[in-house]
Amino acid sequence: MTQTARMDLVVEYCLEKLADGASIEDCMRHFPDVDPERLRRLLETSQRVRQFVLSSSELTSAQETVWQQIAEPLVQQLEVNHGLRLKPLILATIAISAITTLAWYNFI
Repeated sequence: MTQTARMDLVVEYCLEKLADGASIEDCMRHFPDVDPERLRRLLETSQRVRQFVLSSSELTSAQETVWQQIAEPLVQQLEVNHGLRLKPLILATIAISAITTLAWYNFI
C-alpha cells in the first residue's frame, strides 16, 4: 500500500472517530507512525470544511440564483436573435434541468 493510500485510510478512520466524539489528539496517539503535524492539519481542515455544509434551502436558493444568472442573458440573446418563439422552449429546458439537479441531490 502506498503512503498516500495509507494516509487516506488513516484520515478516513480518524474522521469517523472524530464524529463519534474522539479528539484529534486521540487519533494522533492511535497512529504514532504517521507524521503528527500532517495528520493534525488534515483533520483540522476536514473539520473546518464540514462546518461549511449548506442546508438544502440554502443550496436550492443558490442554485436558483445561478440558473437565473445563466438563463436571463441566454433568453435575452435569443429574443434579440430569434424573437419570442424560442422563449417557452428555453424556459422549459431550464426548468427541467433545475428539477433534475434538485432530484439528483434528493431535495425534492
